[in-house]
Amino acid sequence: VPATASESLVTLAPSPRLLRPSAMTSAHDAARTLGTSLLRGAALSLLLVAPALAQSGRPDQVFVEGSSRKETGVVTQNGLDTVLIDKSGKERRVESARVERIIWGQSSAAFRDGQADFTRGDFENAATKFATAANEDERDVIKAVARRLTGEAMLRLGARDASQFQAALDEFDRYLSDYSDSRDVPRVRSLQARATLLRGNDGDAKAAGALYRSLFEAGTGATATAGYDRLDSLQA
Repeated sequence: VPATASESLVTLAPSPRLLRPSAMTSAHDAARTLGTSLLRGAALSLLLVAPALAQSGRPDQVFVEGSSRKETGVVTQNGLDTVLIDKSGKERRVESARVERIIWGQSSAAFRDGQADFTRGDFENAATKFATAANEDERDVIKAVARRLTGEAMLRLGARDASQFQAALDEFDRYLSDYSDSRDVPRVRSLQARATLLRGNDGDAKAAGALYRSLFEAGTGATATAGYDRLDSLQA
């Protein structure tokens, strides 16, 4: 489960690959696998969620594919198709598909503390702090990232407490309802499918399969949906 604390930390690389339903013999096997594979990837997750810890008072840093320089300023929109950056009053538009990662600048103490806890593998405290940031941060873009990270932290907690899979699903559902045009929507949809599979209730394997198929269809075909990576969709 990828996540950087700044975007979670930032978004440094492609979203972590999903656990394929075909690779799981049962929801029980999936949950058992989670205990090792997800926790082992906690640091990488942070990079994917947030490439670096947010830095209060500093501008956001947007790393763009094919550019040797990062864009700095205030991200005002982290959209599925476009990222908008306010650069001292001038607006810079960047195609979301070209954004490799964002290191968030100004953010609440709860968000920054959540990043630090997540990096240490303290997912319980990270979930609590991210949930606070998701409700109270002054910036909507940070609220969105914090909501996703709340779910990601809870998903990791599911390795030792299966009830956390449902808690994670609640966060992902809320994210998709509140931030349907966010750049992280494809990632959250993949996490939603994974959490559904790992929850292991009757019918969850079938439900997860439908979610994976929907994600696959969104990013493939002659005209893929803006913001969906074709490789990630094929993986789904």
